[in-house]
Amino acid sequence: MKRIPWNNDWYFTPHYEPALTALNAPQENLEAVRLPHTVAMLPFNEFSEQAYQMVSGYLRFFTPPESWRGKRVRVTFEGAAHFARVYLNGALLAQHGCGYTAFTVDLTDRLRWGETNNLTVELDSRETLDVPLSATSLTT
Repeated sequence: MKRIPWNNDWYFTPHYEPALTALNAPQENLEAVRLPHTVAMLPFNEFSEQAYQMVSGYLRFFTPPESWRGKRVRVTFEGAAHFARVYLNGALLAQHGCGYTAFTVDLTDRLRWGETNNLTVELDSRETLDVPLSATSLTT
């Protein structure tokens, strides 16, 4: 198994919408980011907790290299506070509800070889009593 750091080349929007999971997802108003990333920069004092509680989106567009063909391709998120849904090319692959724990999603069966793929994370960072809080890598 080979582990590949995959923290670069992500995009962020503080306003998730289902259209972001599509192969032709709208890319205007997306901010280029590196993971780990915070949904909001806050001052050291006197801020509202509502400032970081939102449903946001992270996207990564990529074309799988031929060297991945015939291997299991998994992405591991080391934390995503508080509730994450992971989509590949519009298909919901996984949900994870504990921001402090890592989770791995198998992308293999939904990869589009020789084409651009869209990996999207819908991240609900609103605090609730039933979901605890929480870098990313790819394995082939």
